[in-house]
Amino acid sequence: MHLARVRVFWTPSPSSDVISQHLVVLENGEEVVNDILSSTVSEKIVTLEQNSVVDVTVTVFDGTFKVPAHFGFVMPDLEQPLPVTGLGFEILEVLPDND
Repeated sequence: MHLARVRVFWTPSPSSDVISQHLVVLENGEEVVNDILSSTVSEKIVTLEQNSVVDVTVTVFDGTFKVPAHFGFVMPDLEQPLPVTGLGFEILEVLPDND
């Protein structure tokens, strides 16, 4: 069994009223991280097994509402060339309605 230290990262919410974030990382359905983080944290280092199924949820909280963002991936075989990483999206601006 091969293990790797993996940096799980995200772009923090652009909303100024976010007071905390809740990070949950599941590996093959088992919880390996369950942390409440400040609103400015944008990464966490975790140790994961090769070929495991990983699910990551970061939920932002503004004191009233909780809004989750989720992504998942399969850890590669660590004996082969490693794949590209950092694929994602970023909301740049909320546009006004055209009504």
